[in-house]
Amino acid sequence: MSSFIPFYRALILFTLMGFPASVQAFGLSEKANLALSKQHCSDGYQRSCSALGYRYLRGNGVIQDFNKAVMYFKDACNEYDAFGCIELAKMYEKGQYVEQSSKVATNLFIKACKGGSGWGCGYVGDSYSLGRGIDQDFQKAAHLYKLSCDDGLIARCKNIKDLMSENKIKKLTKQATLAQNKEEEHRKETRIEDFKFKCKNGDLISCTILGNQFLVDDVFVGKQKSIPYFEMACEGGEPISCHLFAQYFTGHGEFERDYESAFFYYQRSCEGGYILSCLELGDFYQRGKGVKRDYVKALSLFKEACDNGWIRGCPSLGLMYKKTDTAYNTPVKNLDTLDADELEKSCRAENYKACYQLGKRFKEGNGVKFDFEKARQLYKKACYGRFLGSCTSIFVLQVEVPLLNVKQDIQHWEQECNVGLNNACNTLGDLYIEGHGVRKNVELAIRFYKEGCRQGDKKSCNRLEMLSL
Repeated sequence: MSSFIPFYRALILFTLMGFPASVQAFGLSEKANLALSKQHCSDGYQRSCSALGYRYLRGNGVIQDFNKAVMYFKDACNEYDAFGCIELAKMYEKGQYVEQSSKVATNLFIKACKGGSGWGCGYVGDSYSLGRGIDQDFQKAAHLYKLSCDDGLIARCKNIKDLMSENKIKKLTKQATLAQNKEEEHRKETRIEDFKFKCKNGDLISCTILGNQFLVDDVFVGKQKSIPYFEMACEGGEPISCHLFAQYFTGHGEFERDYESAFFYYQRSCEGGYILSCLELGDFYQRGKGVKRDYVKALSLFKEACDNGWIRGCPSLGLMYKKTDTAYNTPVKNLDTLDADELEKSCRAENYKACYQLGKRFKEGNGVKFDFEKARQLYKKACYGRFLGSCTSIFVLQVEVPLLNVKQDIQHWEQECNVGLNNACNTLGDLYIEGHGVRKNVELAIRFYKEGCRQGDKKSCNRLEMLSL
């Protein structure tokens, strides 16, 4: 049982880390997408440079231009953006739009692997396996395939088995496999004992990490083992452990529902500064779960969540305005005919529909230059002025333009990284290694990967090994 990750945060990760979803953001026009990618690329977000390269390579919303594609991929790869390096390497490997060079392609794949890409490591494994642009070395190939396999690329696991079946690398004997497993188990036991010792001596963070560790290892048995650690940390004032403990009382698995207890612990967590618990409290007040129904308190909590970057609270805030009869609805004629200056004057005069309309224009580049941050601020002003449609628009915009919210997300992920929750340390490492929404900082990325690895997160350990190649 792990903390609930709101839908929009999953979208942020998908857009920033994986296949270039930013090539076609959710619901934005082609014109807005192109402006967004160029703005982010010029601001130093290299994944957006890769997205532009992909656009020009495929002619996606632009006139196909291979020279521009190469230029943008080079810009991205120079800053170790793995996707840019991989696309550029493919071009050199095949001699498409650049002079063919297996050696250059292999070096670019190595750069992608060092940038934390399992795909890149797999391609370098191919180069070693085939002796393409580099001396043939099956052992190194197998090592790189393992890094790629551990990163979740199942096909690369098969590559290792193929090398073994063809007798190109030695099969691990049963004894060697048992020795490896025993060593891994010993490291894990040592880690658990270290956290237990620190927890016993009053380190509340270690108590929470320990509780999480039991859940990760065994969801069912781990629930029973984790309870005393979450309870101990919560009683000591660690807010995330209170949130996790509260979840036990909401009917998970074999645990009996007890909304009053869940409310009590969510409240402690919210008061301790974990905003996700404030969002849960708002839901409890809205539905009357474990507490008397109170739409005004729900409204206040949803506003706090929306304000602090948990944008699932924004549309809920609009709903509460409607239920408390505080929605703002003033008939204003011909707003669509007003220019941006007139809308701005009207917005300053607290005509919140004008604020919403002006925000929409900045989002669409309609009569004004694209400016997604201005659009968000105007939507917020309209929402907090109780103009209903704008509350949902904040949510939609931040799903469409995830980088708008990364700085606030980093604050949440740092909280969760401290207690070993949701692989947050690995997420932070990925953000800093690629410079998404933050200034690129390899040293800081390594620090987060090391912390994640210390807590037992295999992906973080894997990233450290990639960086050391």
